[in-house]
Amino acid sequence: LHSVNRLSFSMGDGIFDRTTTFTGALADVNAALFELRYQCWSEDSCHADTTDTVTIHADDNGYSGSGGAKTATMTFDIEVSAPQEP
Repeated sequence: LHSVNRLSFSMGDGIFDRTTTFTGALADVNAALFELRYQCWSEDSCHADTTDTVTIHADDNGYSGSGGAKTATMTFDIEVSAPQEP
């Protein structure tokens, strides 16, 4: 995550986590997701010339607007390639 300021974590700590769960004010969550970066770890069977899947699930826990909790889920694939030589 780009920033973990003022977030409350129930899973992970936002730094090099395979999975993380956190809550926070909208501005703090937006700051955390700004410039979100993907890290491939070989111990997770992530190697060059493979594909990995990233899923982001957001839930406002009913704090915004009426009608109960609002949720959104986005899933996308990332093609993993070998690092480029300098």
